[in-house]
Amino acid sequence: MTKPSLNTILKLNFIIVITLAILNLVGTNLLATQGQQLNQIYAQTNQIRKENVALANDIAKESSLLALETWADSRGFVKVDKPLALTTPAPVAYLSR
Repeated sequence: MTKPSLNTILKLNFIIVITLAILNLVGTNLLATQGQQLNQIYAQTNQIRKENVALANDIAKESSLLALETWADSRGFVKVDKPLALTTPAPVAYLSR
């Protein structure tokens, strides 16, 4: 078996180093792109959370007693001082026992 020449070893080492450098560059590029996408997702998540808080506040305002009272007043509802209780007569079948 013959020994590989120094020139062949240097060429092989050069090819390996260049290949590893290219793979490192591609990997770094992929990580940077994924980082940017992740930042965009975080920004969207924060925006949606802010919208949810604003909507929850709007719901709380609209469902408050004061808002409901104002809505009822604007449509002609009035407050009743004494509630009216309606009673029904006993069923005929019950009376015949």
